[in-house]
Amino acid sequence: MSQGNQSLGENWGISRGNGSPRLSELSERDRVFRLAAQILQDPLAQSKLCDRIYELMQNDLHYQRERTYGGGY
Repeated sequence: MSQGNQSLGENWGISRGNGSPRLSELSERDRVFRLAAQILQDPLAQSKLCDRIYELMQNDLHYQRERTYGGGY
């Protein structure tokens, strides 16, 4: 993950536990799995994630419409 994406994990409250490896020492896949596991345990984080995904999907749909119809839909 890039440095910008690592801060996403920090925003969701990922931190080192006792004896846990640092996030920078984990593979990208392991960091994603750890983040997903923590989000699944936190209803507020799940809600925030769902809201963000919905927002990104709306933006993507808007840009697709602009490309298809030239902004005049």
